[in-house]
Amino acid sequence: MSARRTQSGVALIAVLWLLVILGVLASALLTSTHFDVLATFNERCRLQASYAAQAGVADATEQLNRWLAPLRSRLEPGLRRRDSCPPQAPRVSRDCCSNSSGPWETDATGWSRWT
Repeated sequence: MSARRTQSGVALIAVLWLLVILGVLASALLTSTHFDVLATFNERCRLQASYAAQAGVADATEQLNRWLAPLRSRLEPGLRRRDSCPPQAPRVSRDCCSNSSGPWETDATGWSRWT
């Protein structure tokens, strides 16, 4: 009977250590997953900002071309004027990396753009 009493505590300690090890592994996995989600969110915001900047440059270029077209036609009468539709404003969603404050306009379709 004395051998049984000394062995019963060993199983309890082994199970407790196993639970501690599993808890540490679960915590490490949760932390790693959390940082991966943050990295993905940051990459998404970076890409969205890059595309918004490219759209802004394209819009500014198109507006400058439209504003300078009458001047070019007066200076260079041999050039033909290009007929095109007016450029559309870049569509930038406010769902990522934006605050509720700021000069945003929302059109009838629900898209927002920087003004």
